[in-house]
Amino acid sequence: MLDRSYLFEISSSLLLSPYGAHLAAPSLCAIEVRHPASRRSSGIFALSRCGGLRCPSETRELGWQDVDWERARIVIRGHKTKRRVIPLFDELRPYLEQAFADAEDGAVHAVTRCRSSNANLRTQFARILDGAKLPIWPRPFHNLRASRETELANEFPIHVVCEWMGTARTWPGSTTSR
Repeated sequence: MLDRSYLFEISSSLLLSPYGAHLAAPSLCAIEVRHPASRRSSGIFALSRCGGLRCPSETRELGWQDVDWERARIVIRGHKTKRRVIPLFDELRPYLEQAFADAEDGAVHAVTRCRSSNANLRTQFARILDGAKLPIWPRPFHNLRASRETELANEFPIHVVCEWMGTARTWPGSTTSR
């Protein structure tokens, strides 16, 4: 059960952009860590929101050998894009560190739960949000990733963000999958 002060902190964490995208605040990721039922999912939501990984394809493929703790980099091996390297963002690091600490000895993958290709992560995410008394929105994982892309675009040149996200800029303010 989440405490009320924490719920107040994230109660306004969802904003509707003029384009209909739901922008999720970074604090939304902490639901996974603080909500007991979701702790077992090992950072799936944080990987999408704080790392910008595609879910489920890139989150499922992420292995511990892909995380370079010392150089603060992560290698992303997706089916949709070529191999790319992203920074180990400060916002993502605590979630990955916790998942690594919780991992069994010899674990290969960063995400050990919901590894099946038919796992319904949206339903699980909806249950977690419902338990936190937050609304579910359309295309939740797409919007978690898009929220991170929007945030990064406000801090870094768009060509750098597109490289990290594995997207191509097609017109001003818009990116698509490569």
